[in-house]
Amino acid sequence: MEVVVNALAHRDYLIQGSEVHVDMYDDRMVIYSPGSMPEGRLIQTMNLEDIPSVRRNPVIADIFAQLGYMERKGSGMGKIINPIKALPYFEEKMLPTFFSDRAQFTVTFPNMIMAWQESHPDIEVNFVENEGVPQDDTQGDTQGDTQGGTQDGTQSDDLDKWIEYQVAVYPKITTGELAQLSGKSIITIKRRIAKMPHIVYVGSGYSGHWEVRKKE
Repeated sequence: MEVVVNALAHRDYLIQGSEVHVDMYDDRMVIYSPGSMPEGRLIQTMNLEDIPSVRRNPVIADIFAQLGYMERKGSGMGKIINPIKALPYFEEKMLPTFFSDRAQFTVTFPNMIMAWQESHPDIEVNFVENEGVPQDDTQGDTQGDTQGGTQDGTQSDDLDKWIEYQVAVYPKITTGELAQLSGKSIITIKRRIAKMPHIVYVGSGYSGHWEVRKKE
């Protein structure tokens, strides 16, 4: 969400015949915006933690700020990177890559699940179709006497990890959307989040966003 907002707010609207678009692939997602960095520098040569806040379209940026989609102080880069770094299973290869030249600005997000599996080839993770909730591959083998205990615990842990991943990647996602995607009730989602104090909602209403902080 943050990247798309920045792409719309900072694109070069003098370039005709092109537009902001999001391209989805199996191993990555690419957000493309027409135009170079406002000051003409190449972002791939810059320190991402020290990117100056320069607004190419201040009126559009101000409208997005009033709607709560972005902040006036220019903290977009941190809001993109920090939630990923805060993931308990974070690896450097999960970070997005940034590229710019005189005609374009692109951000490429790797498929974090695939990136994690590359580093853990001996661990298999399955996902329930149309739900996206990770399931233990041994679930079918634990039915019987242990089903009531072990399986419930495993599914709760998997749901917690899934929620943590979703709010980290999509800080503006609502509990209603999480419930719809997971097939769980809103009450269940809120109850699980309440048991994860490192997941915090900052702000209020639609202007707020989720933050995944380091576990204490």
